[in-house]
Amino acid sequence: MRSLIIVVVMLAMSAPCVLAQEAPSEDRLLVVVEADPRLALADRYLALTVDLDVDKLMRQQMEQGFADGTATAEQQTWLTDQMTGLYSDVIDKTVIEMRTGVAELYTQRELEALVALYEGPMGASLARKNVEVGMLMQEAMMPHLLTGMADVFEKYCLRFDCEAMGAAMAKQNGLGR
Repeated sequence: MRSLIIVVVMLAMSAPCVLAQEAPSEDRLLVVVEADPRLALADRYLALTVDLDVDKLMRQQMEQGFADGTATAEQQTWLTDQMTGLYSDVIDKTVIEMRTGVAELYTQRELEALVALYEGPMGASLARKNVEVGMLMQEAMMPHLLTGMADVFEKYCLRFDCEAMGAAMAKQNGLGR
C-alpha cells in the first residue's frame, strides 16, 4: 500500500508523457493564448498527453495492489475512489503549474513537432503507451529506490546522531519530555 502511494506521488512529479489520459477534454485543461506562442503550444501538448484515461489506469493499478491486501472490499473500493479522485485533481493542478516550464524547456519548433505527433493518427496510442511505460518504470524502480533510500538514511544515522535529532524534534513538536 505504501509503495502504491509513493508511485502515485512519483507519477504526479514525472514527465508530462507519464501523466497522460484518453480523449481530449477542453473543460479539464484551459488553453490560454498569450504573447509567447510556446505557451499555447505547451497547453496543447499537455492537453494531448495528459488528457488520456490515466484515471482508469490508476484505478486498475490500485485494484491490483489491494487484491493481495487485508482490506475489505468496501475499504478497497473507498480507497480506490478517493485515490483516483485525488490523482485527477493533482494532475489538473500539476499541468497548470507545468505549462510555463514546458514552454521554456522546448523550442517553438519542438513544441510544434510534439503537437503534430500527438495530434497524428498514432498520437493517442503513443501517449497511452507512454503512461504505461512510465508505470512499468516506476514499478521496476520502486524497490531499488526504497532500498537506496534506506541505505542513505542508515549511513546518515551512522554519521549523525539520529536519536538525538529525533528527540529534539519530538521535544520541539511537544511530543517529547
